[in-house]
This record gives sequence, structure tokens and C-alpha cells, in this order.
Amino acid sequence: MINNTMRKLIIPLLAITAFCSVASAQVRYKEFFEAGASTIVGEHHGFSFQLDNSHGFQIGSSFVGLGFGFETYELLKGGLRDMNKTIPIFLNYKYINEEKRVSGFIGLKAGIFATIDDQFYGGFLEGGSGCRMNTRGRSALSASCLSCSI
Repeated sequence: MINNTMRKLIIPLLAITAFCSVASAQVRYKEFFEAGASTIVGEHHGFSFQLDNSHGFQIGSSFVGLGFGFETYELLKGGLRDMNKTIPIFLNYKYINEEKRVSGFIGLKAGIFATIDDQFYGGFLEGGSGCRMNTRGRSALSASCLSCSI
């Protein structure tokens, strides 16, 4: 059992340790510009194309930032075609090991979107993983092999 004096010492010590570990990690500004195309499967199937831009901070291997974008998608249901254009605004998290030339990554986006044509809006949660290859300078190519949206 931990008494009150021990608690008063342990809590600040843990807070200082956590602060020092974050402060010792290299924190730097980072921007991601992403373009992608995907196939939509399920009851509503179709095709989508998206452009995203995220600004945030890289802390060690983790990136946390805010982003916005443009997405257009075509859904087919029962022979009917529906074309939509949306503007998403989201929080973006990525885990990437940038020290290797080729590495895996995982990512998570959560936010809101609004359609341009029919004034519909809502929320979304999107996760994915894939492979990333660093190229010259600050550029990289990545391919997502698994992506799931809610």
C-alpha cells in the first residue's frame, strides 16, 4: 500500500520523467501531401480519388497534425450512379520509421466532412497501413495495402 507521502513524490517524478522523455525526442515541423485512389467495396461499391494536406509535428517516429483535403467518389448501387465531392477536415496520426529507406507505416484519420453538391456533412474515422519508401530529399512514395473507413 502506498501512503500519501509516497504518492506526493511518485506523481511529480513520473510527470518529470514523461516530460524529459518527450523533450529528448526530436520534435520538428512536418507536412504531408498525399494523393490516392481507392476501390470501394461492399453494398455501395465504386471508386474514389483524394488529395490531402496535413501539417503537424514529428516526435520520434510519430506524426500528429491537422489536415484538410478534397475527395471525389463515385458509388454504384443497383445500377444507379452517384458522384460526390467532399472536403474533409481531420486530425492525422502516423507511425513511421523514417530512418530506414523502406519501412512500414500505420495511420489514423478522424474528422468531419462536408459535401460540395448536396450540403450533407458528417464524421469519419479512417485507418490504414502500408509500405513507404524514402526517395530523394524530403519525398517518399507510399502504398496502403489495408485501409478501413467508418
